[in-house]
Amino acid sequence: MANSVAGVGSINVANMVNQLMSVEGNQQTLLKQKAAVQQSQITAFQSINSGLLNLKTLSEGIIGSGTTPQSWSNLAGTSSDPSISVTAGTGAATGTYNVTVDQLASAQQTTYSTALAMTDKVAAAATLVISGAAGGPPATINVGTGTLSEVISAINAAPAAGVTATAVQVAPGQYKLLLTSKVTGSAGGFTLTGTVDDTQLTNVTPAQDAKVTVPGVGQITSTSNTFQNVFPGVTFTVSKAATTATLTVANDAQGMTSQVQKLVDALNGVLTTISSKSSYDPTNKIAGPLTGSSVATNLSDQLSDAVFPTTPGDSLSQIGIQSTRNGTYTFDAAAFTAKLNSDPATAQRLVEGLATRLQSIAASTTRIGSGSVSVAIDGGRSVLKTLNDQVADWDLRLADMKDSYTRQFAALNTTLAKMQDQQSWLANQFSTMSAG
Repeated sequence: MANSVAGVGSINVANMVNQLMSVEGNQQTLLKQKAAVQQSQITAFQSINSGLLNLKTLSEGIIGSGTTPQSWSNLAGTSSDPSISVTAGTGAATGTYNVTVDQLASAQQTTYSTALAMTDKVAAAATLVISGAAGGPPATINVGTGTLSEVISAINAAPAAGVTATAVQVAPGQYKLLLTSKVTGSAGGFTLTGTVDDTQLTNVTPAQDAKVTVPGVGQITSTSNTFQNVFPGVTFTVSKAATTATLTVANDAQGMTSQVQKLVDALNGVLTTISSKSSYDPTNKIAGPLTGSSVATNLSDQLSDAVFPTTPGDSLSQIGIQSTRNGTYTFDAAAFTAKLNSDPATAQRLVEGLATRLQSIAASTTRIGSGSVSVAIDGGRSVLKTLNDQVADWDLRLADMKDSYTRQFAALNTTLAKMQDQQSWLANQFSTMSAG
């Protein structure tokens, strides 16, 4: 709409309102910026918390948890004969043990010698009785009309029988009934009665225990081919009889080296995260989200102090752990292995001491409700919620302001339009008077 009198005309309501709202929204913009900063701090602390929990887990892999402490002993078992496999578990100690395998364990297998068609009768009556296999009372099994097919189905459907039944084809359309105990060892021996001719039942494999002889101890039996805790914490499995072997339990240098490497890597991971999140970039003039955070600084100091043993004269350099200029640590696997071989007691003591100190720091700082990192995360979340609530409140306030400004300027536009009409009328009157 053109103005015919200077200073009087229409208003671009949308443009005017948008400019005013840009100013009014500055406070909300500041709140959003604060919320973004708060979120970055929370994310940084969460990353540190995850690293600490990993450090705690790795430390406890060496020293155990607070409720179930353990001495560091990463042992491996080997055998001089490949037919015997060996593992070393909790309670095992280094040493060598000689064993002779006298006999392997086996599950009883019994066959009905006569070959039958699947529809031929095996049972003399409607029931068969299997005794002994399940270790309980005899199992009476209803087999219907007693055909080979029905007998197999009925036995396999009866858990109390303690055996499985199979039809072994020996010629086209001709089968032999084969029963196998579900467990190995002499306790799995069983008898079957009630067939058309019980004399046809033959044991093709006996139910027997595994037996080994340990010099100076004597013969030891097992219901399976696996022997547990014959030697404390040691489990070995035999697969061939008439075998004599030497079982060895020794420190697993490779496994222990791997554990220490992972521990140092985890420590470096936390320290690097703290450093990167707390640093200031002078080129771009950008501060990390944890710049100036006392929680981050104190944690970094604690972790660095943990690398120094408390016993005078001790140093982790003895096991290959050295500090670097950037505040992290290197691990020399060869130096550690050499120390482990030459002085295993010292190597174990130094690693256990480091793991104990790191576990204590990680556990205390991540403890829910009281740990410094945990509290920082919870506190940050609380502040962030408040900021987000304030941002949401501003959404409502700004919407109300926009509506109010829009109404005001729309009304002003209406007034201006009326004034323009009056201006046009007056201009016409002046023109008429001038013409007369």
